[in-house]
This record gives sequence, C-alpha cells and structure tokens, in this order.
Amino acid sequence: HCVALAPLAPVHAAVCGGGGGAQVAVTVGAAAGAAQRAAAGAVAAAVRAAVAGNGEAAARVAVYADGELVVDVRAVSGGAAAATGDDAPDDDLFVVFSCTKVLESLAVAILADRGFLDYDAPITDVWPGFAPGNGSATLAHLMRHELGLPALDRTLSLGWLSASSDSERTALAETLAVQMPMSAPGERTFYHAITRGLFVDEIVRRADPHGRSLAHFVQEEIAAPLGLVGELAIGDGPGGLTPTLDARVVTHIPPHILTLAGTYLPQLFLPRGLARALYSDDTVLDGFEADFMASIVLSPSSTAARSITIADSAGERLKSAADMANSPEFRARGLTSAAGVTHARALAKIGSVLAGGGAPLLSPAGLAAANAVRDDAPRFDEGFWRNISYSAAGWGMDRFALYGLPDWEGWAGAGGAVFIWNRKINTAFAYTPSLLLPRLKKVRGTRYLRAYLDALDAAAA
Repeated sequence: HCVALAPLAPVHAAVCGGGGGAQVAVTVGAAAGAAQRAAAGAVAAAVRAAVAGNGEAAARVAVYADGELVVDVRAVSGGAAAATGDDAPDDDLFVVFSCTKVLESLAVAILADRGFLDYDAPITDVWPGFAPGNGSATLAHLMRHELGLPALDRTLSLGWLSASSDSERTALAETLAVQMPMSAPGERTFYHAITRGLFVDEIVRRADPHGRSLAHFVQEEIAAPLGLVGELAIGDGPGGLTPTLDARVVTHIPPHILTLAGTYLPQLFLPRGLARALYSDDTVLDGFEADFMASIVLSPSSTAARSITIADSAGERLKSAADMANSPEFRARGLTSAAGVTHARALAKIGSVLAGGGAPLLSPAGLAAANAVRDDAPRFDEGFWRNISYSAAGWGMDRFALYGLPDWEGWAGAGGAVFIWNRKINTAFAYTPSLLLPRLKKVRGTRYLRAYLDALDAAAA
C-alpha cells in the first residue's frame, strides 16, 4: 500500500512506496534535486523491507541537509495501520531513551554559551553543597561520564524521582549531593545512563536565571525557537508531556523471546569467531556488545546493571526498554537522560543546527566549546566496553566511526534510536523505532543512513 502525504510547506510529497504489508509515506524537500529524491527512495525501500519483515509496528527516519528537511520516511506495518485506521501517521511519537542526552547536553551548551555555566569550573560553583569529588568535580567530568557515579547507593524508583514539590526536589538534591563516587572525578569513564540527567537537572535549575528545570528549559530554549512545541517533550512538567501528547506515543515492542533466547543470549558464551560464523551480519554481536550484555545479564548486581535499573513507584523493576517506554509513569517522570518523547524529524532538525554551525541556538564559539574533547581522547568507557571520545557538552564525537561512519557526532538510544549529525557535510540524521532491540550497535539506523549516503554517491557518479 502506498500513502501520499498532503502538502507540508515548505516540503511536499514526492516519493512513496509500499509492499510486504508495510505502509510507507515519504516526504522530500521542495528544493531537493534528483539525487535527494533517489536517496529518499532508497531509504524508503530499506525502511519498508524492515517494517514488513522484522515485526516493527512503526518507524520514522529523517534527514536534514544544509538546514532543510530533505527526507522524511514514516512507516507502519499493515496490521498497525489496520488497527488504528491510520496510514503512516504523521503524529506518532516515540520514546528515544538516551537520544534525550543530546537535548540535555545542548541545554548545558546553551547555558555555557551565555556565560551561566563553565565546563571546566567545579560543580560546587553553582551547587555549593555538592560533595562528590570534594570540590574537584567539574561540569565536563559529569557530561563526559567521568564523575564516578553511574549508579547511586539506592535503586532508582520512579516514585522517589517524581519530586514535584519544592520540598521533594530539595530532598532529592540533598540525596544526590552526598553520593560517594566509585572513583575520583576524571579518573575513569563509566557511562552514566540515567544518573547524569539527575545531576544535570539540578545544575540547570541553579544556573538558569529563571530557575527552570532542564525539561522546561529544553521546551523554551530548544523546542520553541525551532518550531517543535508539540513534537518534543521530556516529562509532564511545564511545557511537557500533556495527555494529548502522551496519547500519540506508539506502543513499543520488545524483541521476541526466541530472538533473545536463540540469538543474543547464546552469544554471551561463544567465541567471537564462532558467533560470526553462526549468525548473520544483522544479528551477530560485536565483542564489546557481548561484554556489555554479559556484564548486565550475568551480573545483575554489577555497577553496569544497577546503572540502568529503574523501578516503578510500587517498587517493581521495569525489566526491559519496552516496559519503560510503555509505562506512562516512566514517560511522565522527565528523566532527561533517558525518557524524551519525540520523533525522528524533530531530532534531525535539532541535529541540523549542530551540523550547520549552531545558530540560532549556539554561537560558533559556543559550539566549538561544546565539541571540545580531552587531550587523551578517546578513553575506554567501562560501561560501554569500548573507546569513546565525549565532547565537553557530553555527546559522542566518534561513536559511529566504528560502523564505518566517521565524522558523525551525536548519540543513540536503547532499543535502536539514532540521533547524529555531520558538520563536514552539514547533514543530520535520526531514526526512531517502535521495535526495541538490545543492541549497542545500531544496525537498523546505520543501514538507513548508508542507504541515503550510498544513493547520493551513486547519483553523483
């Protein structure tokens, strides 16, 4: 089934395709030439095949080039469309997990650009009661996952994290301020999957002249200037996730139990060479992925496992990414490192700002400061089991180089979401899925990006 879109100035429907039970809608920028149209078709074909074949109910892929939307692919499975009566709906929203960290990082970068924060200054400059590191912990340590607090001394409970009143927020901040780090700031890099956002939220509240939460700051200083109000939300606070927006969130799908038991878990015990011989390129785990998964599955009390453990307000652990994404309570809590709700087109638009020099959100100097890396980067991230260069603002500078995509900066989210940009070619890419697979290597997102880039190369040849 092929779905054509109504005109969306300044873009218009130009390519569409369907098949295999999937319904796909493609929008191509009004100024796009033949090469961009060919690239859009290539991306649509790849998305259509995946949605038709892998059990994904909905997905979205978007590309901005030179500040303009050039590709916007929306897809639903035939079953999903029949159930909703909707053909590749434009208003679907997705939980993008750690892609939210880029918004968190951008908020910090904006405040630093305006002189309210300093990457190299001690956190105690804005948070006098902050004890971890005894005054030596800097904002850059936190943003680069070097603070030494990837997990806290207690299980993260959504009830505890709700903190809606001033007294509750004060109590939460006081608890955070006395945590004991596992190492001195800057000594080790260990991915702060959830905790970074807890600390950053308090820092933003203290540094922002208006005292806004990080989620509120993102709404007013990022979403509003880019025309993304109603397309992006973190939590149900001011300007955030209204019941109307929350109703637009798709149902997220966990991997089938046979996929987990027959594909991923056996690889934790196999030599890498044998795993590569037994499994396809799409399903074989890279060595660092197997190490990461083993550190969580086989050691549930490890720091790595504790760093991603969330319980609901009743104390029940949310056992999978899909459990989290499908929990209204999780979406409402406003976890700025892990619970943003949006779609690929909105993310790609934000990425286009970072690919194109920073305006209107950052000055050129502010973007350069945000992109600064340590002299000894990349460093081994013990939470990821691989070397990564983090910028001062906290996004990855080389995470996707491992996948043959050098110069693409940004981050990705649990389950498969991708949010990256390339300053050399002034292009931004994003992918938001409903099927959540437990991979650090983002096979689907990188496949769609390669389809786009390869089609452009072919058209230019």
